[in-house]
Amino acid sequence: MNKYGLLLRMQLYNSFGINRMLHSHETKERKRVILSTLSGILISALLIFYSSIYCLGLAMTNLTNLLPAISVLLCSVISLFITLMKGVGVLFGMRDYDMVMSLPVNSFSVVTSRLTASYLQNIVGCLLFVVPATVIFGIFAHPSSGALIMFLCATLFMPVIPMILAMAVGALITVFSSRTHHSNVASIILNFAFVLLIMFGSLQISSTKGAQFVSISNMVGSMVNKIYPPAILLTNAVNRNHVLPFLGFAALSILLGAIFIFVIAHFYQKLNAAFTTTRQKTSHKVAAALKISTPFGALYRREFHQLFSCSTYVLNSTFGIVLLLIAAVMLQFFPIAILEKQMGMPAGTIRAIQPLLPLVPGLFATWSCSTCASLSLEGKSRWILCSIPVQPITIFNAKIAVNLTLSIPALLVSAILFCISLRPTIAVGILTFLIPILYAFFTAVFGMFLNVKFPNYDWTSTTNAVKNGTSVMISSFSGIAVGILPLIVCTMFPEFITVIIAGISALLILITVLLYHKLKRTSLYA
Repeated sequence: MNKYGLLLRMQLYNSFGINRMLHSHETKERKRVILSTLSGILISALLIFYSSIYCLGLAMTNLTNLLPAISVLLCSVISLFITLMKGVGVLFGMRDYDMVMSLPVNSFSVVTSRLTASYLQNIVGCLLFVVPATVIFGIFAHPSSGALIMFLCATLFMPVIPMILAMAVGALITVFSSRTHHSNVASIILNFAFVLLIMFGSLQISSTKGAQFVSISNMVGSMVNKIYPPAILLTNAVNRNHVLPFLGFAALSILLGAIFIFVIAHFYQKLNAAFTTTRQKTSHKVAAALKISTPFGALYRREFHQLFSCSTYVLNSTFGIVLLLIAAVMLQFFPIAILEKQMGMPAGTIRAIQPLLPLVPGLFATWSCSTCASLSLEGKSRWILCSIPVQPITIFNAKIAVNLTLSIPALLVSAILFCISLRPTIAVGILTFLIPILYAFFTAVFGMFLNVKFPNYDWTSTTNAVKNGTSVMISSFSGIAVGILPLIVCTMFPEFITVIIAGISALLILITVLLYHKLKRTSLYA
């Protein structure tokens, strides 16, 4: 237990940046950890707000009895999402495997500590929904104190089964994709499909009103109870104030968790060896004729290889433009009137906001930034870039070029499709091609500048570099602000749309040029 506690503490310190906060003497490190913490608090507050609104909607429509089943569903989705985003690197193929296994610890302690760290992160995500659900359930259903305690304590067990399922499926997919010489392809497709499914479901729920909301919620609640036995156990325990179903719910989660831990611990070293061997086999390539390339070309190809070696990195870097392409394609097959009705807009709204069309693809471009984490992903191999005989700006240019290669073709295709379906004026059509390109350049250069200022090299999993870096946080929130604020201002002052768009364009060009000039004078690892 002492060894398990030490390993768990090491995992938590590494995941949340506690070590750097306690022992780093650099002001930059402390600011980075504080900024990441504040960003996490802000996101948590927003999630609590939205979950409270949804639970209140159920209570106001006399569907309070569905809260336990809906809680299990959403907590399962949250746990699946968090675990899939972290990937199988939690258990297999981590960079510090050799170092950890050389310590005087057994496989059981290593597996249990790593799963516990992931479990605690899932618990935090689940509490953001269960706490508001419990409070609203207590106010509107007037249950006994025992039912409320069971509802809240159930949070300890809700993430277990989804977490185990996600890790098992993720490991199988990774091994399968590696054996087929298409590493990470299946993981990338799964992550995209999963996130798109969540967004589609959220949009459908948010667009429903009155009787639709009641019928959909009833359908979801009954479906969850039918296909997921733990949900009906918790529903019976809370709604009927029965202890035995709750004990059954807890025992089932604990039993499945214990079986998973013992099986993984027993075969842990063999599984890691097989995982590593598979990756090495698939990374082996037949020797071919050497190709001569410019330093920029070689770095550009290297950056593309690094991008597609991590499914989470691909998801972060392309999600915005993928959504944009989906929206543009949908406009070709669905009449505008139907789309307006589905989104709850008054008839003619999309036609009326045509002058804002150039800003819409720009908003999605700000959600697709690969440069904000590209330098951090170099990790311990950053000495390679330090030792090669090229200027730092050449390295930065290669990383920026990859971001532009991903975004600009998608933006141009989307602009063509928007112009075909919406038929804007010639001036608006030209701006629909030009303005998003300015946003793409700004996003790529700004992300590169942030990652140079706030690099994160001491990671053990690529997910930490892609998701937890300060540069990623700042880039995400700044990108949303840069994309949404012009739309809000144009909506408030529609008579000055042309002037506002011109001013935004000039400002984007100025900031991009200034930041790029700063990059040209920046040392790579100062």
